[in-house]
Amino acid sequence: MSDALTREPALLEVSDLGVEFSADRHRVLRAVDGVSFDIGPREIVGLVGESGCGKTTTGNAIVGLVPVAQGSITFDGKPIALQSAAQQRQFRREVQMVFQDPMGSLNPRLPVGDAILETLYVHRVHLGLATRRSRQSRAAELLERVGLGSDFIPRYPHELSGGQRQRVGIARALAVRPRLLIADEPVSALDVSIQVQILNLLKDLSKELSFACLFVAHDLAVVRYMCDRTLVMYLGEVVEEAPSDILFRTPSHPYTRALLSAVPDVDKGLAARHGEGSRIVLRGEVPSRLEPVPGCPFHPRCPEATERCHTERPGYATVKDDHLARCHFTG
Repeated sequence: MSDALTREPALLEVSDLGVEFSADRHRVLRAVDGVSFDIGPREIVGLVGESGCGKTTTGNAIVGLVPVAQGSITFDGKPIALQSAAQQRQFRREVQMVFQDPMGSLNPRLPVGDAILETLYVHRVHLGLATRRSRQSRAAELLERVGLGSDFIPRYPHELSGGQRQRVGIARALAVRPRLLIADEPVSALDVSIQVQILNLLKDLSKELSFACLFVAHDLAVVRYMCDRTLVMYLGEVVEEAPSDILFRTPSHPYTRALLSAVPDVDKGLAARHGEGSRIVLRGEVPSRLEPVPGCPFHPRCPEATERCHTERPGYATVKDDHLARCHFTG
């Protein structure tokens, strides 16, 4: 989707991705519908949208937690669907995930040190660490890297704060030196003061360890702070994509403008564009995913919709350079 002239070859390419779930014997829920994007080496890309828009499902599909109904996912130039068993093991090692709820993603019966070492065993990284002492040293090193210490090795998840548990989750994901990290709402369950610490940690680690990141979130301020590029999702589709500074300064899609107008003082340029202090209020509710919307999926709530929007599905249009939007009136 993006102009790659000034960017390195993509590490991850997602093309026309579709994910479906059976709602009942006769109906199918289309959770992700034709999503395409790429992520370059060391790039942090944000995926933002309302709850239920399909952003978490997109991340889960990339790592194989949910089946793909259509489209393709390519990692480092190799289609995942065509990988051999050995290549799949390598892929699972190189693409790691940090989950939203650290308490739910950590085994309550395993102390912190064992939770990290378990990752090394699963991916056979422990073979390069001959003794238990060397493996414990590796666990301590990872905990130090995320701002904890070796004294956390014998502790259990219930003995830690939410921020400490999320740091352990990050340490566990980084144990196998991934090239891509998928962070699914990694700070939404944390207090605001702790959120900033975790965000800074992820930014620093991405630079220090040179991994790319797909950062899934619903908080626009967090995405703007974290991400080089931002993708906006609505009803299973990516409706706008641009470098973060451009998207937050000059949003093109009506849905993106409505999202940003709901954030106080998100950008002075945006306030000037819509009138100081103005708020775009979307009418109606998000349509049911079980009943496909004809034309543009956003038209039932769009304040700018015309008759064309009711019947004709928009394609991607170039706003400027690598700024794209899925709207009939873009460009």
